[in-house]
Amino acid sequence: MASDNIAQTSASGLKLVFLAPGMVIQWFNYMFVGKLKTYGSVRQQTRLSRSPVMTWVYSIAFWAAVVIFAIASITGGASTAKATPGSTSVASLQRNCVELALQKKTMDRAAATADCVDSYR
Repeated sequence: MASDNIAQTSASGLKLVFLAPGMVIQWFNYMFVGKLKTYGSVRQQTRLSRSPVMTWVYSIAFWAAVVIFAIASITGGASTAKATPGSTSVASLQRNCVELALQKKTMDRAAATADCVDSYR
C-alpha cells in the first residue's frame, strides 16, 4: 500500500505538527521529479525525499521563516522605521529639517525639502 509519509518519519501530537511542513516538502520533492533530466539528479532527489534528517531540516527552516515573518509583521519591519530625534542618518536629519522648517512656516514643503537636502550633502 502507498504511503504519504515518504521518509517514514514517525511522529504524533506536537511533533507531527512540527514535522508536517518537512513531510509536505518531501512529498512534493518525491512526486515532482519529472523535470530532472539525468538519472543521477533523479536519484539525488529521491534520496533527499526519503531522508528523515531532511524532514527535520525542512521543518526547522520552515518554522524559522514563520517566526521571522511574524516578528517582522509585529514590529513593522525595517521599511517602516521612523526617524527619532537622536538619529544621525542623513535621511532622518533631512526629515527633521523639513519638519522644523514647516513648523516655523517660513517656506512651503517643496522649498523646505530642497533647502534641507542641499544642506546635508
